[in-house]
Amino acid sequence: MRLDMPSGWPRRQFSFNGNFDSIPGFNGNWEISESQDWRGFAHVAIPAFSGKRQPYSFVRALMRNATSRSFKLAIAPGVTSSRLSTLLALQRVEEPDTAIRFFEVTSDELVAGLREGRYDAGMSLQDVSIPSLSSQPLWRESMAIAVPPQFHLPSQAKLTIAELRDYPVYRWPAEICPLLDQRLSSLVPEDQQHIQYVTSFELLALWVAAGHGVGVSAQSRIQRADGWGIAMRLLSDGPYEVVTHLQRLHQPANSVVERFERRALQVAGADTA
Repeated sequence: MRLDMPSGWPRRQFSFNGNFDSIPGFNGNWEISESQDWRGFAHVAIPAFSGKRQPYSFVRALMRNATSRSFKLAIAPGVTSSRLSTLLALQRVEEPDTAIRFFEVTSDELVAGLREGRYDAGMSLQDVSIPSLSSQPLWRESMAIAVPPQFHLPSQAKLTIAELRDYPVYRWPAEICPLLDQRLSSLVPEDQQHIQYVTSFELLALWVAAGHGVGVSAQSRIQRADGWGIAMRLLSDGPYEVVTHLQRLHQPANSVVERFERRALQVAGADTA
């Protein structure tokens, strides 16, 4: 059964796949009620019941169905969690009635899902140059070197990529930084296994803490892993940065996506202020 609002009222439709006649007390009529959400009062048609015993839980569920919204967000590996958690907390506070559905996907799956309409928006460290997609840079983070506390590196606080020539370097490729990869690949011939690729930052930190080499990763991740037995050195050349992008279809976005993008830019602006 599909219900439509009267002419001139906010257009809302919802379906109920059941038999109202089987619900005790239903008198065959419909009443118009109103439920307050972030836009004010939304008028909703609900079934009318006779008698004192009303199936209120059913009515509340029906009204939630009429006013609820969802936002499908795809997240690619490597997106820094501190700023993302700030954004999601702001989204929850300012728009509590919009349910967020998360999808952890690769960068390629994110792009395909946006183009096919499976996701409303996506966040990735990979910029895209596709006419149908918008890619908005949000926040940047510098890369740094993770070292074991007793590792024999020069004692200065800042190092260059060239000074890592004599050490195995662990790299998590999800943290996309083309300039860094270009400089690392130029250190030694390609046939020597100088760069060791891992599938997560946790594995990078494990190998570094065990003294097998050094790692290059986002500063915030290395700082949070201070208790894991690794220390941080800054990079003096570069800049080596990872950039988080918000991606969506170029066509006019729905209001939920537009508000999420505004909040993402707000978090990015506060971070650089």
